[in-house]
Amino acid sequence: KTIDEIGNTFGRLDCFIANAGGGVPGSIDENYALESWQQTLDVNLNSTFWCARACAKWFKKAAESGVKASFIATTSISARIVNVPYDQPAYNSSKAAVVHFCRSIARDWRNFARVNCISPGFFDTACVFLLFDSPATFANR
Repeated sequence: KTIDEIGNTFGRLDCFIANAGGGVPGSIDENYALESWQQTLDVNLNSTFWCARACAKWFKKAAESGVKASFIATTSISARIVNVPYDQPAYNSSKAAVVHFCRSIARDWRNFARVNCISPGFFDTACVFLLFDSPATFANR
């Protein structure tokens, strides 16, 4: 709905950044709730799909006026490596799926849009420290 409102207001959509991220940490075993898995996929992968799906018609419209639109997804270094010592296989897997999804739609949308991913690493912030026992654990990972 929001993407259509923007497209209708401005007549086209030239760029979209899919910047959602989050997940439920924990080891994948009998104690990892299926709801946690689904929530992580919904936040990271499915939201990127839903946004891309809504952007496609507006990107095609922009191409009609000579503008090649851009779709950019924020993934994570965790899509490409397993960060130690933080156990987050659901998050890692979902962000890796976003990378491949973007590669796939880059091919699919080649005639009317560019598609890219950015994969930032950990940043030394107070929020990141909440993931670890202590700042020392973060520094020694």
